[in-house]
Amino acid sequence: MGACAAPCSGRPPSPSPLFTADGEDDGAQLCLQILGNGGRGHTAIIHTRSRRRQVSFARQMPASRILVNGPGAQGCIGLGNALTPSLTLGCGTYGRTSTTENVTYTNLVNIKRMAYPLAGVSAPPPIPRG
Repeated sequence: MGACAAPCSGRPPSPSPLFTADGEDDGAQLCLQILGNGGRGHTAIIHTRSRRRQVSFARQMPASRILVNGPGAQGCIGLGNALTPSLTLGCGTYGRTSTTENVTYTNLVNIKRMAYPLAGVSAPPPIPRG
């Protein structure tokens, strides 16, 4: 199945479709097109044994999670890999949110911090106006 006019516009369908591409460049362009249709910052997936291709793909994709040789639906929520298990996935600045993490209760707890001046550190002198 090649690229369609607007693959996966909006939210990704479930189950996710499988796309094939004619080489690395075509595959990267297809993934960028899919992410550009409402998926920026979410997840990109690559299946290859080539470490060079994995790293190149990760650098090109505006995604917070790059899954390598793993299932997308389970992998993005942290099942079967080292990602934090969660059903709420941050998309970071790619997707106009504040975090790229798999969001858990630790992201939702209000933590109050008291800050005191450091010993031996003084404020810089005021900048003269005029």
